[in-house]
Amino acid sequence: MINKKAVTFAVMTGLLFAQTKVASTEDTIHIDEQVNLGVGEKQEVIVELSEKPKQVTLKDNDFTALTEDADEEKASFLSYIQDQNISFDYIETFAEVFNGAALKLTGDELSRLLKFPGVEGVYHNQQYTLDTEMSTNSDESELTEPEQLTAIHDHGLTGEGITVGVLDTGIDYHHPYLEDAYQHGANFAGGETESVLEGGDGFDSTHGTNVSGVISGQHSAENSEVVGIAPEAKINMYRVLDENRSGSTMQILLGIEEAVKDGVDIMNLSLGRNDNQADTPLTRAINNAVIGGTPVIVSAGNYGGAPLSMADPGTAQGALTIGAADTTAGESYSIPAFSSRGPVAETYRMKPEVVAPGVEVFSTASLQEGDDYSEAFGKFSGTSLAAPYVTGLTALMLEDNPSLTPEEIRNRVMNSADPHAEYSVNDAGAGRVKPVELFNAEIFAGFSESYNIEDEFIDYRYGGWNLGMNRFSDNRVKQESLIVTNESLNTAELELEYNVFDREGIDLSGPKKITVEAQSEVEIPVRLRRTSSTADGNVSDYIRLNERSGDGKVYLPVGAELTEAEEAPYDLNLSPEFFNGDVEAIEYDVTSDLEIDEIETEIAPLTENDPLGSFTLSSAEKEWDLTYSNLEGETVELDDGFYDLDIRIHINNGYFEENRTIVYNREAPQPAITTEDIDENEIAGEVSSPLWAYSEWEEAPIEASFELSQEDDVYQTGDVDFTASGEFFIDAEEMPSGETTVLIAGSDITGNEFAHTAEIYSENGSSSVNQGDAKEVQQQLDTLGFWEHDEKTADWDDLTSKAIEEMQAYFGLTVTGEYDEETGEFLDGQMTTIYQDWHSAPEIQAVKQKLTGLGVGNFPDEPSENYGPVTAGVVKEFQAKHDLIENGIIDERTMQRIEQSWEKSLKDGDDKSEVHDMKQQLSATGYGNFPDSPSDRYGPVTAGVVQDFQAGEGMHVSGTANPQTLERLRELSEVLLQDGDDIEEVRQIKMTLTEAGYGNFPDDPSTRYGPVTSGVVSSYQEDQGFAVNGKFNQKMADRLTELTAIKYQDGDDQDEIVPMKQMLTKLGFGNFPDNPSTRYGPVTEGVVTDFQSYYGFTETGSLNERAFDFLQTNAETPLQDGNTSAEIQEMKLRLTERGFGNFPDSPSNVFGPVTEGVVKDFQNDAGLNVTGIVDEKTYHLLYN
Repeated sequence: MINKKAVTFAVMTGLLFAQTKVASTEDTIHIDEQVNLGVGEKQEVIVELSEKPKQVTLKDNDFTALTEDADEEKASFLSYIQDQNISFDYIETFAEVFNGAALKLTGDELSRLLKFPGVEGVYHNQQYTLDTEMSTNSDESELTEPEQLTAIHDHGLTGEGITVGVLDTGIDYHHPYLEDAYQHGANFAGGETESVLEGGDGFDSTHGTNVSGVISGQHSAENSEVVGIAPEAKINMYRVLDENRSGSTMQILLGIEEAVKDGVDIMNLSLGRNDNQADTPLTRAINNAVIGGTPVIVSAGNYGGAPLSMADPGTAQGALTIGAADTTAGESYSIPAFSSRGPVAETYRMKPEVVAPGVEVFSTASLQEGDDYSEAFGKFSGTSLAAPYVTGLTALMLEDNPSLTPEEIRNRVMNSADPHAEYSVNDAGAGRVKPVELFNAEIFAGFSESYNIEDEFIDYRYGGWNLGMNRFSDNRVKQESLIVTNESLNTAELELEYNVFDREGIDLSGPKKITVEAQSEVEIPVRLRRTSSTADGNVSDYIRLNERSGDGKVYLPVGAELTEAEEAPYDLNLSPEFFNGDVEAIEYDVTSDLEIDEIETEIAPLTENDPLGSFTLSSAEKEWDLTYSNLEGETVELDDGFYDLDIRIHINNGYFEENRTIVYNREAPQPAITTEDIDENEIAGEVSSPLWAYSEWEEAPIEASFELSQEDDVYQTGDVDFTASGEFFIDAEEMPSGETTVLIAGSDITGNEFAHTAEIYSENGSSSVNQGDAKEVQQQLDTLGFWEHDEKTADWDDLTSKAIEEMQAYFGLTVTGEYDEETGEFLDGQMTTIYQDWHSAPEIQAVKQKLTGLGVGNFPDEPSENYGPVTAGVVKEFQAKHDLIENGIIDERTMQRIEQSWEKSLKDGDDKSEVHDMKQQLSATGYGNFPDSPSDRYGPVTAGVVQDFQAGEGMHVSGTANPQTLERLRELSEVLLQDGDDIEEVRQIKMTLTEAGYGNFPDDPSTRYGPVTSGVVSSYQEDQGFAVNGKFNQKMADRLTELTAIKYQDGDDQDEIVPMKQMLTKLGFGNFPDNPSTRYGPVTEGVVTDFQSYYGFTETGSLNERAFDFLQTNAETPLQDGNTSAEIQEMKLRLTERGFGNFPDSPSNVFGPVTEGVVKDFQNDAGLNVTGIVDEKTYHLLYN
């Protein structure tokens, strides 16, 4: 049966592994360089056909039809061979993971075969061998890294129900450590028998037995030590390597096909060839098996020491490729010289993904003669042993969570690995596998990648950032989205560290802190820069995510192959860069042969480092309107000043950085003559301007000329030269006697012109009115709510003028009482608005959504685009709430108020500091479970908490924190009392807290709010789900009133009193019969008083809501007879530590009669009520 497992689809990012096939003509068919055409010598080849293999068609909608296409093509291919009398020695066909055939025939016959229209490629039938291993005989039965694996096995994970397909030399299924694990076998490597048996009467090999023992070695004898990683997993052995430890592409393809058809859960291939190729029939087959849902774990090869020594098929994109680690030294590890290194040739993908124990690994060995297996063990080295280690872990993962996809498994293995400072990504991938961390992890992270199958993309997430071959200029920044997933039930606060090992060549950056809500994920931008244009070659480093609470870590390797620096593939035209108020927008044009995604610009004052905000333009936008979003998200207009623009031109999942300076100045220069009396024919002056404040001008930012004249007779002209501060001096050639007029005129660099004259010695609407149709105007006024009279006339009387005055004042027009041009145009505009009854437009849908968010109406998430009576009624409701004229039309003022209110609202998608403050206020009022320093992000979780608050406070439930919601939240969270206060209200709060069971204040407490009171309030806050800060707010006061409300008291008679009495008896208060009465009388009142006294409540004899909740919680505690939990196991250990009972070092998690007796002994010794139930008081004394 085909194993149809799901594949996770993620956003495609452009990092693709091409399996694109070419058109089927002889000129474009891929011909392997080892294949010879037109010669008589026979050769073994693999022929690939054009239709998709079956495992890939599992991803298509019409699986049956596509499978039939592949079958029809195969039948046509075989018929073609027969019809053309093409001679061959043998033929084997494939369909599951590789669509094609293996043949042995001459080059001449092969040339004829290529004329079949479905042939896509011809490959040499390569030989693959075992990864060489060294061995030492040993009868020592032990686990590799026993502490790590024993911890996992102790949690019940053993691989039960999982079948592993091992493609190798065979298996000694008589071995007592493997006889229960072996399930099925198939031989594709030939020989005298169809069996897959190694040793004895089988094959003279042991490799497959070594590999199988690491995966699921076990012993049938009771209490025997386990050897394998997944001791209860089953082994299907597919013999694809012969007694010479060699197998062909054809044999391995047949093995993979059979394993897929058998429905194995995992495949292990500890084999390879010393050739670093990314695209071979075998790598394609592995990729297709993974796409079909089967994880494939492959050894990296033993050809290592140097870069690019990775072995095919460990080069397969879909494979989880494993290198070897020497863990014999314990917790530290090294990588042996034999372990093959990455990256993959041509694609420069990082490989291996991880390294695992591969030096002196204890495992089973085949027995060549006899039946004494006592010494049929050994210690073996090689990546062949590292791969099954991870295969065994994969079996445990699938047992724990069968829904995991191959890509998710690989991602989790990488995320939990431990990198080494001395080794690069191409040596160790993500690092050494850490089993315990793997199974404890709840935070995962990855980058999106895609398989490319005939130009169709299948997306997934990868636990590292593969950048492949890249040309980087110095201003080039590669950017990718890192997707962080929190699978826990709690909000995760994460700190991110980039360039963990500070490697040369690249610089990684991104957000330093993120918050991921429970059961959700976030995307964050991660950036890579090259640190030097001469730093070519392979570069790598790591990103680390640290949980702020706890020691959880996630590592992500990053690798790239850098070539010579590129030239920027674009032109940026920013014009003008110096401008004044006459300019409404500046040209912001980027041209490129590549597709530009967007142009993002951060703006900051030139003399400061802190940005003011940013703006983003699409590639189609060619102008910037001089507005930007400030740090609060508000759109603001650019003010005068000198600015630094940090421009990011986003192209191809990254961006180029540009830095430009602009100057915006609307203040014209102000000249002044400072010399009035001329002694030496020198006129001094200055021109004041903000432009002089910038010291980096290459030339003066102001140009000016002067003119000297007397009685309109100009006698000297020239240019004005300025100092750096704007001073100037004019040397007059010979000034005639009398009064001279000095003219200074010019302009600054931003376009502001000026002219100034000085004398030496001394210096001196009405608008037209269109009366129009009075009756029509009165109707318009009536529609807007300003005509209060029954009749409308054609007369322009005082009533009409008064109504016009009111309307003009209301809408901010010039108040004249006349129907002037301004008034007429305004009324006409209001009458033609789409926001009124019987209109339809997309904008209406948007405003309905806003109205719902603002707490009026109850439109669905996707309301209609129609404006009908219901919408008009909702608008009137909004207008009434905001003291507007109630006309049901979204007139200009109503729209302004809607937009203002919406702008003031906080909503899903916002990311600003106000959200952080709101979350703290919600926590302070007992809603949500936000951390002490919550994020600025308003997401679905926050919207849900806001909905809870709105429902709890009787408000319109929308999930949008509109102004009314925010105001109510502010009122309830505002601190009423805190440490240091000394007022009468403190006394009352203390008494009420005591009544509710918090604190133990005297009957007449003081009015001072000190540290003790803060502590009691903190306990109250923690118990009731408020943010714990020791300060008392209105919401807490409201809740306290609810808690002290009387639930039961003397005189009550109701059925609910029966279980209340039973709970009191259970906790040792009173002696009510098994089936007590429903009456609350003096006896019950006395028992309740005893209960209140024992637990610190005010002794009233009446049971309030808080006391009843406390009673119920303690009577129903899980720490009593008949329950099981890990907490009970921990409690037993604590009792033993305190000298009570004699529980073993690893007690059970069951609370039975024996445990109850021990608890009674403890209670009796401590002077507590002896009940055998661990109530709050018992628990407190036991643990404190």
